[in-house]
Amino acid sequence: WDGGGGENTIAKALSNQIRHNFEVRRFVPDIQDGKGDYPIWLASKFKEERLLLFLKDQVKTKAQNFDSTRNIWWEGLRCLFLPLILDNMRSERELEVLPVIPECFGPGSIIIITTRTKHDRLHEIGVNHIYRVKEMDYNECVELFSWSAFNKATPERSFSGLINYAI
Repeated sequence: WDGGGGENTIAKALSNQIRHNFEVRRFVPDIQDGKGDYPIWLASKFKEERLLLFLKDQVKTKAQNFDSTRNIWWEGLRCLFLPLILDNMRSERELEVLPVIPECFGPGSIIIITTRTKHDRLHEIGVNHIYRVKEMDYNECVELFSWSAFNKATPERSFSGLINYAI
């Protein structure tokens, strides 16, 4: 359950692979952005607001104020058919705040959560399947890094020392 196994890359690749099957596509790259030094309740509210704002353009509403439209947006999400990928979830509290219960979205929607933490409550909130990413060997790490950094499977030889340091 620790990081460095390519969970984020796999989630993004899966999103890109299945997105043509959906009318709306959303990948929330790092749900942890903005956590800073906020108290847990404020950090959770920030993440909920960030997610709603991220999806807002897909929900048909003219309302302008977040607080007054939050329920309208949730209702609007129920009619959407989408893959939603929430990247890098860390705490049980985040799972409570974010709309990961399948009823929040339209039929056929897929919600993918990447996490580095084993959460005992995942099944309680509607998670149907947990896939544990197998640890990569050195060559797989180099290839993943190369694709991410250079958009190709193998790096230039001049970067090999840097890559060894990064990995």
